[in-house]
Amino acid sequence: MEKLENVIDYFRSHVAPRRGRKYIILDDIGALRLDENEQSALLDLVDDDTYLLLTGIVESQVDLRGISASSEPKLNYPRAMLPMKFIDTIKQGAYDDSALIETDSDFALRVESHQTRSMDGESLIKDVRSNLSESDDLDDAVASLNQLYFEVFSDVERDGLYEAAREYLQKGGIFLRAKETPVKNELIRSHLLLYLYKELAEYESIQRPENLHRVASLAASQAGNELRYTDISDQLEVDRRTVDSYLSVLDDGLSVSESHDFSLQRHRRTRLYLRNPRHVVLLSQRQEHHGFETYEKTRSLNHEFEYKLARTVAFDHAKRLAWRVGGSGDEDPQVEYFETESGTVDYILHNEDGLVVPFVLSYHPHAGNADEIAAEFDPSVGKHPIPGGEELRDLNYEAPYRFIITDSLPKEVTKSGSLVVEYDGVKLCYIPYWLFLLIC
Repeated sequence: MEKLENVIDYFRSHVAPRRGRKYIILDDIGALRLDENEQSALLDLVDDDTYLLLTGIVESQVDLRGISASSEPKLNYPRAMLPMKFIDTIKQGAYDDSALIETDSDFALRVESHQTRSMDGESLIKDVRSNLSESDDLDDAVASLNQLYFEVFSDVERDGLYEAAREYLQKGGIFLRAKETPVKNELIRSHLLLYLYKELAEYESIQRPENLHRVASLAASQAGNELRYTDISDQLEVDRRTVDSYLSVLDDGLSVSESHDFSLQRHRRTRLYLRNPRHVVLLSQRQEHHGFETYEKTRSLNHEFEYKLARTVAFDHAKRLAWRVGGSGDEDPQVEYFETESGTVDYILHNEDGLVVPFVLSYHPHAGNADEIAAEFDPSVGKHPIPGGEELRDLNYEAPYRFIITDSLPKEVTKSGSLVVEYDGVKLCYIPYWLFLLIC
């Protein structure tokens, strides 16, 4: 801590301007091993003109709000750092030399303008996200989706975004300067293993860090398939409580997240998702991911494995969207699932008032009866305990719309000029896969 103080003092006295805003960026505060007194001393280094930016392996490392004695903490807003979302890759122009080469030079800027109200434009992506959290506003959210698909993006741009979404599945949200595929893969694999074995396991005092690796590999191989906790326990040769501790650590570390049953009827089961699609590739068997280990475009990809990636990426993006829909403050919002007789409702978001926003994934080669699944889903089966207790909330669950995420819109939808169709008295809203990723 004393050395750090000397560095910052030299920065202020010899480098930084006397007036104006200054930034102190500490990449991996965990390496400093600061106790509470040293954390307090760190905050004392920050004045009104200085921003302190920290990164760590879990949120508790960078959340120092309880350390400050001030009524207005000098350090605020701990935020999780995840791989780049699909929309981030579009804004960064990651695919300008391939899928989106035929679009206008200002395409990335136009996409960004729809994401925020701080720029000129209609902010339709922002509107969708904002209006998904209230039952009375859902019609406006759907209207914005319609406008985005049919009016904002041209045929060329829609085709480009479709291709870009498939590239995102293959490349993920990490872009490295290394050009050789083996080097890129080894860097990402090494970073992941160092993170699991040396950082996450050490910080959380995990006695058998190899089990974190095994759980991550299980999430890669199953990619959202339903698993029984007893089967996970048997594979790892540990008890259920230890399995829960592993899953909690991996979720805190944003490596693997769980999806639970919306109705609590299958509470002894779970679905596991990696948060980074590239990790699905690198932790899978070669015969599964053949064709995806490279970063080059290829026409001979394994469609079953592409579906696994699509399912994983959609969960990760749904998890981010859940923060907007759930409105749960600091509580981690859940993305749940439900089994109907016709199939699975893959991602279910809900708020504290009982509004349910269900999504069914219809992606080749598993694009069968999504409309039947969506129509069959009964939101009233939802059950959720009161936070910190076992008593169930008394909520009237309702789902005014059922959403179908698809890699191929039905012809009746494209011809009608509306993403919404009526099916068995239920409103179904079809969302192209790339558009779903774009709004999350």
